[in-house]
Amino acid sequence: MKKNIVQWVFLIIIACLSLGIYQYPIYAQEHTQLQEEQQDNTAQKEIQPLKESQNILKEENQQINQQTNRQTNQQQDTTEVQEGSAQTENNPDVSNIENSIEPEAELVSISGIYYASEPHTEESVVTAGAVHQKSQNAGAIEFRWQYYNVGDGTWHVIQDWGTTEWVKWTLPQAGDYWLYVEGRLAGENYIRSKYVTPYEVKGAQISISGIYYAGKPQTMGDTVTAGAVHEISGGKASFRWQYYDLSNGSWHVIKDWNDSEWVQWTLPKTGAYWLYVEAKINGGLPSAKYAEGFAVKDKTISISGIYIPDNQPVAGKTITAGAVHVKNNSDTLFRWQYYRIKDRSWHVISDWSTSEWVRWELPECGSYWLYVEAKTTTGNTSSKVMGYKIALSKDSMRFIAHRGYSAMAPENTIPAFTLAGEAGFWGVETDVYETVDGVFVLSHDDSLKRMTGMDVKITEITYEELQKFTINAGSNANQYSNLKIPTMEEYLQICTDYGMVPVIEMKQLFSPESCKRLLQIIEQSGWGEACEVISFYRDDLTQMRDAGASMQMLLLTYAKFDEFEWLSQYRLGLDTYYTNVTEELIENLDALGLPFGAWTLDDKQKCESLYSIGLREITSNRVLFS
Repeated sequence: MKKNIVQWVFLIIIACLSLGIYQYPIYAQEHTQLQEEQQDNTAQKEIQPLKESQNILKEENQQINQQTNRQTNQQQDTTEVQEGSAQTENNPDVSNIENSIEPEAELVSISGIYYASEPHTEESVVTAGAVHQKSQNAGAIEFRWQYYNVGDGTWHVIQDWGTTEWVKWTLPQAGDYWLYVEGRLAGENYIRSKYVTPYEVKGAQISISGIYYAGKPQTMGDTVTAGAVHEISGGKASFRWQYYDLSNGSWHVIKDWNDSEWVQWTLPKTGAYWLYVEAKINGGLPSAKYAEGFAVKDKTISISGIYIPDNQPVAGKTITAGAVHVKNNSDTLFRWQYYRIKDRSWHVISDWSTSEWVRWELPECGSYWLYVEAKTTTGNTSSKVMGYKIALSKDSMRFIAHRGYSAMAPENTIPAFTLAGEAGFWGVETDVYETVDGVFVLSHDDSLKRMTGMDVKITEITYEELQKFTINAGSNANQYSNLKIPTMEEYLQICTDYGMVPVIEMKQLFSPESCKRLLQIIEQSGWGEACEVISFYRDDLTQMRDAGASMQMLLLTYAKFDEFEWLSQYRLGLDTYYTNVTEELIENLDALGLPFGAWTLDDKQKCESLYSIGLREITSNRVLFS
């Protein structure tokens, strides 16, 4: 049994070996393929995770590179506008605001933001523009502007898509922001280029450094204008003005909150004060203030003197006077008066006015007090008085040189007439006689005895005989040699040379024919109506009138005279001795419209007295005027 089993086993082994040898090539091939497949599977199983890891790493690297590029671009863009500015942790991710830029050649490139006005404070108006370039084949470009509020993480469109690269807007409240501009070709829906830059908006501020006075506070009742010296950065400022009364510790509002830094007010009562101004921005709380002390004085005036530019007051002359004073009140009032000592009377020159100057025509000659008063609006007063004397000027009256300037040269001579003209007399009086051959010559006496020492009558000799005599008497006669009695023609010529009115006294009773010839000589000299003829002889005056004389003629008298109707009949005036002059006489002649004069007065004071009652023509041997 055991043998059979062994045999079977052996046979089986042989068979198997035979079969194996037969199948070995196939098996080997299949076994090799199997091994290769197993090896391939094993490799695939080992390689697949590696590939997947490599793909994941590749994607991650791409994402990292993209993120890095975006950050790098943003940092570069920011650096171009605000070099060295630090980015905050709250910087917004602007990569997902719009679709990504198409991966094609750039037609639009924004490289920065230019500020026409730099962003600064809230409510400031800012103008900005996109610094950009575009390809030649690019069409119109559109821009969109936004800002990002870092504080609350919100986006705000400033200006939506438009073809202008400029934008203008008012800065929002204070804080940190990103300004963002995008660019695209007109009509496209995706962004070609973009640029972002951070900026900071500061809060508006105001500071007051002083108070400027257009008129410095000084006296009670003055109107003062003041302004706040200030600096403001953004926003709208408003101001309030007050003063603090140190005497009673009270506040007073001058001008409540308003948008003007100026204020105008009237100073309160005298005392010490603080002027206080406050300012605030955009209706907020007061953020600036300034205080300054000032004192209000009472209004004062002090007159120290009276100034008269013309220090020689003369009657009838217009004069100017001013009060020399110190005041702190522009509304101070002045009043001017004069006091006439002669009759103790007051006369107002100029009533209360704000001018310290006065101009008036001086009254008649005499002694006066000039008085000026001043008062302030608060009642303070000051005054000044000065005495002065009014003298006569050469224009105050018609001063007539008696027989020429006979106090300085022999009477009725060419030197006497010439000196009268040089002294400024209005007129020059002379006396006329007629020689036996009809020549009119000048002498007060009909005899030559007083002036030449020869007892010869002028009316009994010829003019040629008259020339043999020389004048050797009279004022300063020794200073003149070979003085002759002049003719009427020589006298009239001197009057013309000096512009003196000829005042001709007819010393003898002339015939009508002589009157006509004398009138003819006067008219031929050019004086005619402008001269004056006087005489004690009524017939001389009436005959001159009958001869056609139209000049002014006056009757000479020693005594009082009241025949005014006769004077009116012949249109004659009156020339009387000065002691006869009265106010009543002057009034009567004035009422009839007749001229009048007086002779011969050499006293200044008496002349001034007669002037004061209305006398306006006087004959004198001396100069009585200033």
